[in-house]
Amino acid sequence: MGYDYQILLPGVPVSSSRGALGWCSVVLIQGERRNLIFDTGSHGDRQHLLAALASHGLSPGDIHTVFLSHFHYDHVLNADLFPNARLLISPAEWDYVKSNAFHQANDPYVPTGFIAWAGQRVEVFDQPGSYFRAWPRCPFPATRRGFAVFF
Repeated sequence: MGYDYQILLPGVPVSSSRGALGWCSVVLIQGERRNLIFDTGSHGDRQHLLAALASHGLSPGDIHTVFLSHFHYDHVLNADLFPNARLLISPAEWDYVKSNAFHQANDPYVPTGFIAWAGQRVEVFDQPGSYFRAWPRCPFPATRRGFAVFF
């Protein structure tokens, strides 16, 4: 069985003298009778994300897995919309967040108020095949620590 993907919300890499706007791509991946969301966007995306899911006949409860590429606000703040989903993140990224290394790195994009909530739900993955049989995980070396991509 193959996989199908739909871009629910396209990313918009815009920044100004006030900083980054923070609109990441949010992608629905379907296969093996499962629904996965890759990144969730930020609070400003909520209504658009819910509408995009509905346009595919889905509600947040229909999502089995949420994969977070990294723990910046524009990628994680809607994870709480998916009560039934497994919440996956790379081991290196979760270590970066829970150890507070982002403070030493002067990384202002980690939503500190969301860490405790995520800590109750997050699962780190070392063996992505247990979640997605056909997809290898690979670190993305051009980015900072634990970013991961699937292809």
